[in-house]
Amino acid sequence: MNSAKERQFMRRTAIFLVILGSVAAARAQGSSAVKPNAEVTFYSENPIWPALAPVSTGVAFYGNLFDAEQPLAYIEHGRFLTLRLAAGIHKFSATISAHHPDKESLLTIDMKPGGHYFVRASSNQKNLVVVPIMFVRGILQEVPCEAAQKEAGNAKPVSAKHVVRNVRSLLNPITSFPACP
Repeated sequence: MNSAKERQFMRRTAIFLVILGSVAAARAQGSSAVKPNAEVTFYSENPIWPALAPVSTGVAFYGNLFDAEQPLAYIEHGRFLTLRLAAGIHKFSATISAHHPDKESLLTIDMKPGGHYFVRASSNQKNLVVVPIMFVRGILQEVPCEAAQKEAGNAKPVSAKHVVRNVRSLLNPITSFPACP
């Protein structure tokens, strides 16, 4: 029964099982190496009426949010959204374009594991009175939780349909503005 073919089969089987065990162990180790999450809440809650002036700063923002090149969501006055993102450095921007971030409107945050960050979205607007065209530049500012609560405590969540499809899984489905820790 101990023919050369049987010994070769047993040797190959043993090698296969060792390789299979190594792959399974590597996968298990890789899945535990996922970065912990942090949360960021974006909101737009500044007044709308200054937009009627020829040049306005700190006006409610209506537009798109990005994390680097990744579109996140469309946000408008009186709305907020909270996303669970991997801890680490994030470069957020706000723009009226749905296709690319605004390189002139960046906010960089080094998000720590378990941290919660609050970001106000507002805009600078220039209305050309002679020609009915408006130029809008998004402004993102990190603010303390207490300030965000005062400004947007009554804001409503952004509708899921305004969150980019591949980002919806990162959306925290809360229905009221987050409380301060």
